[in-house]
Amino acid sequence: MINNSSIGKWERLRQKQQDVQFVNQLQAGMNCSPFEAKAIPNCVYDVYQPFFDNSASMKPGQICFEVVGVENSAKEKLSDCQMKTVVLTLDSGSNDLAVREHDGVIG
Repeated sequence: MINNSSIGKWERLRQKQQDVQFVNQLQAGMNCSPFEAKAIPNCVYDVYQPFFDNSASMKPGQICFEVVGVENSAKEKLSDCQMKTVVLTLDSGSNDLAVREHDGVIG
């Protein structure tokens, strides 16, 4: 006799993962096909992952900003352009303080 309880245990644990729960809600709540429901989390990761990656490494005085990539031409519509996520430093703390002391705010 084969003990299938361990197989069922792993399947139950798989169902508890957030990605699986998200896919199940897309299928049940939005009537997505299994293919669509599995593709949507990948798209979400592609768009929002840079924000998740930068949140821990950003320092005070920095912001995360979406900009148009340099590979786009000025003739392209903004909706067709490839966007990049960058971290802008508005205030670098002691480095900026030294510049302000020597050259003023304009420096």
